[in-house]
Amino acid sequence: MISPPCLLVCHIYGREFGSQSLGIHEPQCLEKWRTENSKLPKHLRRPEPSKPLPLSGSGSYNLQPHTAVPTVTDKVIRAT
Repeated sequence: MISPPCLLVCHIYGREFGSQSLGIHEPQCLEKWRTENSKLPKHLRRPEPSKPLPLSGSGSYNLQPHTAVPTVTDKVIRAT
């Protein structure tokens, strides 16, 4: 039986990426977050998300999708 690939979760938006893709994605994702956050009224702006500390000595981290920043879908699901 083949095991599924190990996917890591972006700490900003909660999407899953392969271990090599995440390092490419994170800077682009953070820039997108900054752009979107700056468009909000000042009272709705959020502090910049910080990268979580590694959970192991490997220097990598692995978040479950539910621990990442809530998405619009999460808010809609909780409201119903």
